[in-house]
Amino acid sequence: MQQYLKIAINIIVSCFFMVLGISPAAQAEEIELDFSIPEADAIATPTPSTFTVSRPTSLPPLQEDRSQHAIALDFSAPNANSATAPLAARFSTETQPQNPQPKNPTLPPLPKSSLLLNSKPTLHQLTALRRAIIGQESAGNFWLVNPDSGALGYGQLMPANVAPWTKAALGKALTPAEFLANPDAQIKTINHKLNEYLQREIAYTGGQNEELAIRRVAATWYSGNPNLWNDPRPQYYNGRRYPSISSYTHSVWRRYLRAKS
Repeated sequence: MQQYLKIAINIIVSCFFMVLGISPAAQAEEIELDFSIPEADAIATPTPSTFTVSRPTSLPPLQEDRSQHAIALDFSAPNANSATAPLAARFSTETQPQNPQPKNPTLPPLPKSSLLLNSKPTLHQLTALRRAIIGQESAGNFWLVNPDSGALGYGQLMPANVAPWTKAALGKALTPAEFLANPDAQIKTINHKLNEYLQREIAYTGGQNEELAIRRVAATWYSGNPNLWNDPRPQYYNGRRYPSISSYTHSVWRRYLRAKS
């Protein structure tokens, strides 16, 4: 009897779970909950994913050439012998070069030139020479006064030369102020003196060397001595350094050729 009763109960329970939609097998499964405290050193290993990710073939690491971007910083102490002196340090307060050259330096051979001069300068030659001198001296400024020497005007005449030179060129001696205020008088005086100098140097060179003649005129205008036309020593006036006579006459010669062409 009891056996039939148990069978009936099982049938009723099965029907009940079938109505609820629960598989009878599920009731046999037990759900276990773990409330234990995990050990401190335990590491949970994740379950590997069933999805695989396609990775590109590994490439060698990119090695950038940083040599072109590197900036070398030199924190070493500067070498006094190799450092460039500041501009202000290049002007000595001495009135003579620190390493003076002999008073009568050995001059190089005379320059050879295929250009010949007539016995008397032409107006074209005088104009080219004047422009070369003026370009070197004042850059065309009639009212320029040199702060060191006091040289005046278009051709930078020394104040002591103004009266005698204007007397010879104009028939009337001008004061430095009158000379500075009169551009026409300046041009006539400069032309007169350059013509005198150039005739003398043509005679000196026999008209066979135009470069030498022009550079000797330039040396006379710059220093008062034509024989120093190729002197390489720097010049000093009132403690300030100026270009050598050689450099000056070279520059005048180049300007002369451009003005003459």
